[in-house]
Amino acid sequence: MVRCSRCGHENNDAFTYCIECNYPLNSKKKQVSEKKDFFTKWENFSTGKKVLFAVCICIIFILTFSTIHSLNNGNDNFASDIATSNTSSTLQSSSPYQVKVIYNGSWSGQVGTFEYPFDRSGSGNALLNVDGASWDNVTATITKHDDNEKNLTVQIIKNNKVIKQNSTTKPNGVVSLTD
Repeated sequence: MVRCSRCGHENNDAFTYCIECNYPLNSKKKQVSEKKDFFTKWENFSTGKKVLFAVCICIIFILTFSTIHSLNNGNDNFASDIATSNTSSTLQSSSPYQVKVIYNGSWSGQVGTFEYPFDRSGSGNALLNVDGASWDNVTATITKHDDNEKNLTVQIIKNNKVIKQNSTTKPNGVVSLTD
């Protein structure tokens, strides 16, 4: 029998509320069931459930971060492309723009749109795809890496036609173009 703490009436152990005043009874059965409520107390979760929960949170975080990163950075494969001697970038692009570097030596610089210029380097001639739309402004700044007076020429090409070109023969010279 359980005594009601409000009115003092003796109630059966199976009752949750007092039969006289409907006040909640503090039975031992109720206290035990509260301790077994796994959804309200973290410490009652088994170690396996805690690990599973932590793994799920990590996976959600990684997927969210990856999605945001890929949306903000566009095509990461394009940024890591490096041109080398007498070769050209082989990435397929729907962009109408390319930048051509004509130089018999080592060079580096930035090529791309104003919003997304990418660091590029190479040795010798290179044809670099620019990831942009036909209305984007394209920029190219290429620097020679030697003290010779060989000619460095840089061209901006749109739809297979040279639209801008500049060159330098100065040692460690720089060519900058914008369309």
